[in-house]
Amino acid sequence: MNNLFKTVALTAMLCTVSCTHFNNRGTVERPFIESANTEFLSFTKVELTDSSTVLHAVVHYFPDYWISIPSSAAIIAGGDTLKIQSADGIELDKQFWMPDSGVTHFTLAFPPVPSYVKAIDFSTFEEEKGWVLYGIDLTGKPGKPSRFNEIPSELLSEEVTTEWPGVVLDTDSVTVNIHLVGYRPEMGSDIKYFLYSMDGERIQGASLPLDSLGNATFKDVISGPSILWTTIVGEFRLFTDAILAPGETIEFWGDMTASGRRNMEIRGDSVPNRPKFYATGKYGPLKHALQLSDDGMYALDIYSEGFADYHMSPEEYLDMILSRHAALQDSIKASDMSPVAKRMRQTELDASLIVAVSSAPGIYRQDYRVKHGGWSTPVPPDSAKIEFTDEQLRRVAGKVNLNNPDYLLLDNFGPRELSDNGSMWNKAGADGRLLAELESYTAASEAAKSGKLTDEQLEGLRKLSTPFYAKAVEYRRNRTSEIMKSEAAKRIVPTPDVAPDKLLDAIVAPHRGKVVMVDLWNTWCGPCRAAIKENEPLKDGELSSDDIVWVYIADDSSPIESYLEMIPDIRGIHYRLMPEQISAIRSHFGVDGIPYYILVGRDGKAEGRPDLRDHDKYKKTILDAVAKK
Repeated sequence: MNNLFKTVALTAMLCTVSCTHFNNRGTVERPFIESANTEFLSFTKVELTDSSTVLHAVVHYFPDYWISIPSSAAIIAGGDTLKIQSADGIELDKQFWMPDSGVTHFTLAFPPVPSYVKAIDFSTFEEEKGWVLYGIDLTGKPGKPSRFNEIPSELLSEEVTTEWPGVVLDTDSVTVNIHLVGYRPEMGSDIKYFLYSMDGERIQGASLPLDSLGNATFKDVISGPSILWTTIVGEFRLFTDAILAPGETIEFWGDMTASGRRNMEIRGDSVPNRPKFYATGKYGPLKHALQLSDDGMYALDIYSEGFADYHMSPEEYLDMILSRHAALQDSIKASDMSPVAKRMRQTELDASLIVAVSSAPGIYRQDYRVKHGGWSTPVPPDSAKIEFTDEQLRRVAGKVNLNNPDYLLLDNFGPRELSDNGSMWNKAGADGRLLAELESYTAASEAAKSGKLTDEQLEGLRKLSTPFYAKAVEYRRNRTSEIMKSEAAKRIVPTPDVAPDKLLDAIVAPHRGKVVMVDLWNTWCGPCRAAIKENEPLKDGELSSDDIVWVYIADDSSPIESYLEMIPDIRGIHYRLMPEQISAIRSHFGVDGIPYYILVGRDGKAEGRPDLRDHDKYKKTILDAVAKK
């Protein structure tokens, strides 16, 4: 009897242990997702039972494009990797073509999750561009992400500043200590960033190494207010844009969980508006106020398709943009944004109106191309033409302050865009001295970056309203001079001294009898960088041949620092062309975008081959060309 009692008790105890290890916690509806490298895939429900874990997936993707869930997909629970068991609504390892709605639903089944696990991760475990979602909450009460408690309490306040920071015009060093909230080392070991200064883009797609906690440090010398964009960690997007002031050191907290909030927003959730980053420094409070304000669009969307009709007369075009400007201005006034947020939105709106006028010819050409076949369509000189009278320009000038120094704090429609045709306002009899000075400054700065600054340009800057412009350009000239002494600069081949329309022939002529692959690229072009990364190993493999010459042509829109940083890792002959030179090549071949490839056969015949953006076709075409003797 005693033994029987012990047996029953032991059996009950074992059942208790085994039955509670995978207990049925029911269903978690619309689970919180901490971070994700995708906006396309999300999970609307998690079913937890003793026998399985079922994720209800939703995908928002482009109609008539395919997606796939590989059999390598798994969830990570309590340190254990639980591989996918089955799928319903999609077949594993097969292409699933998206319906016209662009939305599809399916379920993925995995082994049961232990009862002590509060959150799981999902990954397709693919080598490149797989889907990863971290911190899928199973409790309905998600905790704060790692390091959130380290953010200074004053930066978390929902009270916004009432003080306008003003504009710092100086050339000085700046240090940004970056800390990532919700970071995991498996996300990636570096953070990519862009730096925009008053004279345009300075650094493009560079990387800073991250330590195991997600810390990095950015140091540089800047001229005037500059924008630091942190963009991506591994495949996790982190779009933040801090305004930097010369001479300061700031602490910058980027929130990786913003990617999870974006994922939940796309799946249809109402997600509270929370800042994507927190920063100290002169402009930190201003950016905080903007992040807590209405996130609506309050500037003219001049780059969108259909913004204007190239058939409009100048008067009709002005009536249209002024009407939209007035309506958006009323929306800003009626909003519940803080006073400083309203001021910044109004500044951006006014700047967009100025750019809508100065860029009108380009806007008309854009509309013409859209309606006549696409970007490669030539625009006849008189088919998309718009010119304004002095009276019309003064009419616009009467609606905005052309000399508003707040423009210098803008990213969109900022100093670089405002500098285009900046002197046209003065010529029309309006007071546009700020825009005219920006035009002179930008032109001189571009010349300094290319080592072509003249004494006349520099002397002209010294006569402007502030010594800042001359000081900034002198610094740029000296920095460029030092950079051009580097070993990397020696890799740039001098451009043949011929007319622009004869330049490509002169570049490839020395290599007649060989196959020449000409790659038109720029540092700021993401697809260019990706293609180069994919193609570079071929030079040691399938395309290793003395009969192939690799020629890389960029232009001066690639910042010299980024350019010289990248070309040592790109084996080949490098040319850096001026605008009129690259324009001639693009016009001759009808270049529709970059990367763009020009294949030159052994006979010297050059052919534009945009189809070689297909990697496999790229390899096969070059091999076929080499095989022709």
